[in-house]
Amino acid sequence: MINQLEPMYTPLRKVNLYHCDHRGLPLALIDINGHIAWSAESDEWGNVLREDNQHNLQQLIRLPGQQWDKESGLYYNRHRYYDPAQGRYITQDPVGLKGGWSLYNYPLNPVEYIDPLGLSPFSGLGSGFNNYMQVAGSLGVSMTEQGSSPEDISAAFEHMAKGDLPKQAAGG
Repeated sequence: MINQLEPMYTPLRKVNLYHCDHRGLPLALIDINGHIAWSAESDEWGNVLREDNQHNLQQLIRLPGQQWDKESGLYYNRHRYYDPAQGRYITQDPVGLKGGWSLYNYPLNPVEYIDPLGLSPFSGLGSGFNNYMQVAGSLGVSMTEQGSSPEDISAAFEHMAKGDLPKQAAGG
């Protein structure tokens, strides 16, 4: 039984929030005061072009589902390893040729497609997402130009999230 009079050690925890691109690639870590604690710029294939890490944070997350292995410089995808310099996996697809024409292929369009498990690429955007973002952008612009309140804009986006879009705006 712990003596209740003795102070218990509690580690200092710092909370940082991820700011990611449309694919889920971390762009920055923001602290609770809104300051940038870490930031990076990467190319389409996940190669880190620039990193600002003044606080020496350990940020290992790369493209969706990938974790950077410092020893090898590769990204681990749960089922295989990805080499951002080559833009492809260096480990065979565990499902063999059932996964596609190449055992080592990463999505050919890494801006639109992601492969978080290293098993099968899928569109992180898709046509539905593109339509949604076009409508959301035009709706947000038109509402702010018309002087709508932040509450009105927020309510409009909540309706959009539920799929309550006007027929002409949704393209239907």
